[in-house]
Amino acid sequence: MKSKIFVCISVFFIVILSPVFCMKDMSIQTLRGHGNSVNSVAFSSDGKSITSGSRDKTVKDWMKKGSSWECVQTLKGEEDFVCSVAFYFDGEIIVSGSTDKTIKIWRNKGGEWVCVQTLTGHDGIVRSVVISPDGKTLASGSTDKTIKIWRKKGDGWVCIQTLTGHNGAVNSVAFSPDCKTLVSGSLDYTIKIWENPLWAQEPIFTDLHSLNSEQQKKIKEMCKPTAQKNPFNDMKIFFEDALLDIEKLNEDVDKKKMGKY
Repeated sequence: MKSKIFVCISVFFIVILSPVFCMKDMSIQTLRGHGNSVNSVAFSSDGKSITSGSRDKTVKDWMKKGSSWECVQTLKGEEDFVCSVAFYFDGEIIVSGSTDKTIKIWRNKGGEWVCVQTLTGHDGIVRSVVISPDGKTLASGSTDKTIKIWRKKGDGWVCIQTLTGHNGAVNSVAFSPDCKTLVSGSLDYTIKIWENPLWAQEPIFTDLHSLNSEQQKKIKEMCKPTAQKNPFNDMKIFFEDALLDIEKLNEDVDKKKMGKY
């Protein structure tokens, strides 16, 4: 039977636990270094690194050297408390959510972690961040009662959809193994299941809440279980038509401004 190691967080330090010692209520190592409470920890997929986020406004990267873990770098740049951290599936990117309402993307460049992008858009504290198993999608939960879906585009990330429905702060988000379902836990005492097959596809994405009632109704009808077997093609045609309508509207507005109407 393979040995397993667990990570738990406590005030100011991180404890590494092994099942061998759990019965004796003993840890195999305690990691110290943060100057305030540790809010979040995460393992890299290969199990060789641990990242931690703290109220001391830093993210730390820990690596196993021999039989013990050591802090190899402290990532500085956060303006406020770090609430949540997550590893990209290849271990080369760390994502952190903060009290300053932002999400930072940290990339490993030649052994050094560098902040390569700061994502903005939330109107509240970012309580939870998670990356889908396939590495294509990032979800963030916030005290603004929303969940944002971010998609990897080239070397950066862009927000493709904002999910609303919770009546309280979103404290936690997680993806299903197939990346098509998202679950969220909220301060409103509820757990919501979100399903959208288009999250795992390219290239059509939309924020349903930015559409008018008729457009929303049409999309909901197409997404019902009794809809056609492949609603993606229909939705692609629908959005292409919608974009043409918007372009025509913009042209009419420009002509009015220029006095041509």
